[in-house]
Amino acid sequence: MKQESIEIRVYDKIFKLNLDTFTPEAADEIKKTFEDQDIKLIELIQKYLSKVQECSELNNQLKSLLQKIPS
Repeated sequence: MKQESIEIRVYDKIFKLNLDTFTPEAADEIKKTFEDQDIKLIELIQKYLSKVQECSELNNQLKSLLQKIPS
């Protein structure tokens, strides 16, 4: 089995991360977001906080849908 990884550059420091534990969709999004970029720390924090907000909104939508399902 081929191991999938990505190198993320933050202020010229390279971090090699293994993507094997991520779903294919998540790995694709990670690559799209970080591949071939030199990210500033503030950009990394902003991207993370945006994902936290997105997850929170999706969780709220899911809770709302679950409440509409009759028991």
